[in-house]
Amino acid sequence: MERAGLTTALITSLPLVATAVGATRVVQGSGIDHPVGKPGLPLDREQEWRRGIVEAALQAIETEVAGPTLFQPTNRVPEVVA
Repeated sequence: MERAGLTTALITSLPLVATAVGATRVVQGSGIDHPVGKPGLPLDREQEWRRGIVEAALQAIETEVAGPTLFQPTNRVPEVVA
């Protein structure tokens, strides 16, 4: 899609694999089974978690890059320890 002129961002829990295969904008997700979620968190905290990942993806799309670049969500919510 990038070659066709569409700016993209890949949200993944495996950023090293994504950059190794040439993904240009890579956003660090959470786990393998829930890359854009944290089901163990209370709903309000999980929504904040998800929002941070989506905001990082939007920032990635707005950023000019020369090669594979990893973007980290900035508002990581600590996990709840039961």
